[in-house]
Amino acid sequence: MRRILPVFVLAMFVAGVVSAQPIKDGGGQKDKNDNKDLVKGEVKKVNAEKGTLTLNINGKDEEFKIPNTARITIAVANEVKDAKDGLNDNWFKSAEKASGTGRFTVELTKDKNEITRVHLLTPTSRKDN
Repeated sequence: MRRILPVFVLAMFVAGVVSAQPIKDGGGQKDKNDNKDLVKGEVKKVNAEKGTLTLNINGKDEEFKIPNTARITIAVANEVKDAKDGLNDNWFKSAEKASGTGRFTVELTKDKNEITRVHLLTPTSRKDN
């Protein structure tokens, strides 16, 4: 009995160390966001007719063409809503008027250089949206 107990404890220790090692190849699972980039910036200008959105990113203005297939959402208070009128939504108009205040930011999700989602963060939105 005295010899079995130390062997059992050693075996349990080795099993714990081996199971705690990270799997280097990711276990065969790929992250869904491998090809997606997130761009964040302050709203500078909105042109709904042309489908463009100009953002101030780190002090530089960049214009983005928003395709008709992109999902446009708005974070208001503690919920996320789809923009019924797309870039014509009143929240985007308010964001353009408040340009330079830092109150409205946009997160653009790009998949292979095409914008798939536009997410407007309003001053009323919570940080976890």
